[in-house]
Amino acid sequence: WNFVYLYADVMCRNCMARRPLRFIDRRLRDDLTGVQSGQTVTLKLRIGAHANPGRKGSPYKIPCLHTHGGLTLIFFHPRVSWLQHQFPEGEERLVSGKIELYQGAWQMTHPDLSLPIDQLSALPAFDPLYPNRAGLGQHTLRKAIEGALARLPNLPEWADLSLKSQKDWPDFKVALHHLHREPDAPKALERLAYDEVLAGQVALAILRANRTAAKGPNLSAPGALRQALLAALPFSLSNDQIQAIATLSAQIKGPAQAMTLIQGDVGSGKTLVALALMLQAVEAGKQAALMAPTEILARQHAQTLAALTHDLPVHIACLTGKDKGASRHKLLKQIEQGHAQIIVGTHTLFQEGVGFKEMGLVVIDEQHRFGVQQRLALSHKGRAPHLILMSATPIPRTLVMAAYGDLEVVEIREKPLGRLPIKTLAKPAAALPEVIESLGRLLKTGQQAYWICPLVEESEALPNLTGATERYEMLKTHFGAHVGLIHGQMSPADKDSAMSAFKAGKTKILVATTVIEVGVDVPGATFMLIEQAERFGLAQMHQIRGRVGRGTAQGTCLMLYSHPLSSLAKQRLQAMRASNDGFELSEQDLKLRGGGEILGTRQSGLPETRFADYSLHTGLMAVARKDAQLLLTQDPALSTPRGMAVRNLLYLFERDQVAPLLKIG
Repeated sequence: WNFVYLYADVMCRNCMARRPLRFIDRRLRDDLTGVQSGQTVTLKLRIGAHANPGRKGSPYKIPCLHTHGGLTLIFFHPRVSWLQHQFPEGEERLVSGKIELYQGAWQMTHPDLSLPIDQLSALPAFDPLYPNRAGLGQHTLRKAIEGALARLPNLPEWADLSLKSQKDWPDFKVALHHLHREPDAPKALERLAYDEVLAGQVALAILRANRTAAKGPNLSAPGALRQALLAALPFSLSNDQIQAIATLSAQIKGPAQAMTLIQGDVGSGKTLVALALMLQAVEAGKQAALMAPTEILARQHAQTLAALTHDLPVHIACLTGKDKGASRHKLLKQIEQGHAQIIVGTHTLFQEGVGFKEMGLVVIDEQHRFGVQQRLALSHKGRAPHLILMSATPIPRTLVMAAYGDLEVVEIREKPLGRLPIKTLAKPAAALPEVIESLGRLLKTGQQAYWICPLVEESEALPNLTGATERYEMLKTHFGAHVGLIHGQMSPADKDSAMSAFKAGKTKILVATTVIEVGVDVPGATFMLIEQAERFGLAQMHQIRGRVGRGTAQGTCLMLYSHPLSSLAKQRLQAMRASNDGFELSEQDLKLRGGGEILGTRQSGLPETRFADYSLHTGLMAVARKDAQLLLTQDPALSTPRGMAVRNLLYLFERDQVAPLLKIG
């Protein structure tokens, strides 16, 4: 067992974590017909006489001939002796690298590879290109991955053999080899996607069985605090909010530990539902915690809860990574002794050194930012506290049970009474001067606006995307000190300052990246501009749009797009204009979403994956869920040969935190 763990950790996990971004074609070419400048090619070259200029800073040139023409190798700051050895005059060499046209002639600057002509068999047909890791070069990464692949152990098979045969899947080890060596290996990718989904489904099934068996705290209470809260509200709850409170209130009374996902569209009032339940926990003599993914959102939640409970005998504390020294020590003592009854915070809440007197209920906001590991860590705080997870990015119905099989699901579809649908428009980027002029008129009425950019700064890798810092500087020339800036690379203190100034109305325009996507609530903000909207996914744009129109005033969202628009981008923009319903958009997002989105993967409310694509592998999820249920019914302790193989699978996909929950006697 230890032997398998050692190899799995060092070899398998290494190979799985570093999936190639793409492949470089190293196949030998006869000539340069059809080749474009900037393309990587591999040629058989006859090396000519070296031309060493002898002047510092001047390029070292090696003219070469191939079958149908010439090409010059270019080197800067050369080691002449090494070049003379590597490219001997008059001999043939295999050379691979990026070629460019310069003054009508082909040249290759600093080739990637150079081999003697008799080593053609050693030249890979395709070279994987990996994401940069801690400054490691591609050569170093490839060498490390190749070394790991060569040492992969033959692990026992965990996939159902009849399914493996039916799908014509390779073994796990073979699939990893194909993944790192072939640009098109659909069977290998499908096999690994299924392995990932199966690991998740087994873990979820174990969690569900454990939750059903685990006794949760009894949070029965008369409901006086909740009634006082609702009576003081200047508005009435929606029917969905009332039903959600009733359903969840019954669940957290026990006897089994509740673990429920609240799916609610942006602005549907999930936080108020959560507060009603946390007050029930407090009234039952227990503590409650609300965990948010960012410090900005955690502190906003704390301020919101404090305002709503101002006249109630409830002590609310906020704990984030920003709290240090004596103030942190004081907070920890209040939490440990039970004086803090509702604790709001980030992931800091489940770190070592944070103890609770008696935790009864944990609420996790934007649950897809947290994994099964964090859920497990929190479930150990206290004696199996009830867990309620909230998501403002509705998950398509076809995937809810497949992705969150350990959870009950409650939906809040209705918007609060009096909330107007957000008016959504789309205009080409050429309309920017007109937009700025209109924005000036809007600000004179006292309204505020968000301006969303896809990047923090302009990037060489993505040269056509607008950076928030550049747009901030441009808008300052029009609106001066009324413009603020916030993005993820700023320090927590600077982000707090920018957000506080905007909430207080000191700044009227907040230029931002998607750091404001989740939860930030500024009632005075009625206008949202999303620049280069064609680069965003549907679910993410809907989340961003939900930051405006949160009061009684009409909210407007303007999507600026750049030509040419792809068919997929057109469909996304049309869907945004046609609907304000996050549940409907989540279904469309699943149909439209592809693997090539520039702005990341966490746009759909679904867990992040390495191999599985929710838009392609829905069928695999359903099969894996049935397989996991059958497996654990027949082998609840995972002690059979296949069960032991599945334990390896859980370890490889970092789901082994559920192993202690197995009924192994």
